[in-house]
Amino acid sequence: QNPNVCHACGHDGHAAMLIGIAKVLVELQSELIGTVRFLFQPSEERFPGGAMAMIADGALISVDSIIGTHLWQPLRVGTIGITYGPMMASPDEFTIKIKGKGGHAAMPHQTVDALLVGAQIAVALNTIVSRNVDPMEQAIISLGVFKAGDTFNIIPDTALLNGTVRSFNEKMRNTLFDRIEQVTKGLCQAAGATYTLEKYLGFSPVINNPDITAILAQAGAETLGKENVLTIHPVMGGEDYSHYLEKVPGAFMFVGVGNEEAGIIHPQHHPKYDIDERALAYGMEIMTRAALSLLK
Repeated sequence: QNPNVCHACGHDGHAAMLIGIAKVLVELQSELIGTVRFLFQPSEERFPGGAMAMIADGALISVDSIIGTHLWQPLRVGTIGITYGPMMASPDEFTIKIKGKGGHAAMPHQTVDALLVGAQIAVALNTIVSRNVDPMEQAIISLGVFKAGDTFNIIPDTALLNGTVRSFNEKMRNTLFDRIEQVTKGLCQAAGATYTLEKYLGFSPVINNPDITAILAQAGAETLGKENVLTIHPVMGGEDYSHYLEKVPGAFMFVGVGNEEAGIIHPQHHPKYDIDERALAYGMEIMTRAALSLLK
């Protein structure tokens, strides 16, 4: 609809698959024991996400189980990716605002250098995971924004850091945010600066039900062959599908769309993102088979 504008994440493909699955199951409706509900959800990637609104509107009333999928470029077409537990992380956000005392760069002894304090905090935050998290667990603290000053010879009185925290359980989430607070407080106190720390808790982690994951795996094996059903490592991206899984047992899978030979190599959200459209038929068949199994 808009020239040179696209979402580049695969959601049009998801809608196409779901419409196709609905058409198939409508043709089989007289043979179905039970009811299938199709969820066309808006706003998957923007906090607070569309899942909560769907749930509030009754999307899960009388629902016994749920399955979902996402087209996934890192996997080659003709494969699917599953996990039997944690699948995707909670995508949280934080903002640190530092208040110091500005002044002329020729007289740093008269200042409390917010830029320098911010730089020290940035370095220290990147040691939290390596020194406070069990190496066998997964967690991330990443900074994406660091702003301070706008003139070469003026030491700024403020600095801002903005980043993300990714984890797979509430205990780890709390540990990471506690350490961010401790590190920031300690370095600001040492320098004579003050700070504020704002936390924005995102979606919960996606945790698959093992039994329903096994149904997806079986459907994938029947469609693509067992060797193309891949048990993958959890990914650190977030997905508000987790809200459904907090209410009813379910599972989420990735459907591979990558094809190096055809030049389909660019990741989600890249301006050259594309999919091998054979993946749509594979995803449709797998989800249809899984739905039929869940109805038995």
